[in-house]
Amino acid sequence: MKFAFIIWTLLCLLFVFLAFRTSRSKEPVSFWANETSELKIDNVKEYNSKLAKLFLVYAVLLFICGLPLLTESKLAVIGSVLGTVFSSFGMMAYYVMKIESKYRK
Repeated sequence: MKFAFIIWTLLCLLFVFLAFRTSRSKEPVSFWANETSELKIDNVKEYNSKLAKLFLVYAVLLFICGLPLLTESKLAVIGSVLGTVFSSFGMMAYYVMKIESKYRK
């Protein structure tokens, strides 16, 4: 299980890197993976800042959800998976309701 936790932590670090890259970007960063249309955002700098904070919060929540992997308990792993699912849905809902609705033209 320690190897799984290491991989889990690397995934969290990927979101931290994504947050850093998003905060430095001059162009609006797309939240959805396959969005092909060009984003029309009112305030790009503020939009990217909010999105970067969302990615950082998600990385922390993901890390916390991964901590039970260190306990070697199968029930704890189920908790990790469910925590990840709910935090992912929460992240998507927050983006759509708070960030996208405020900054998209």
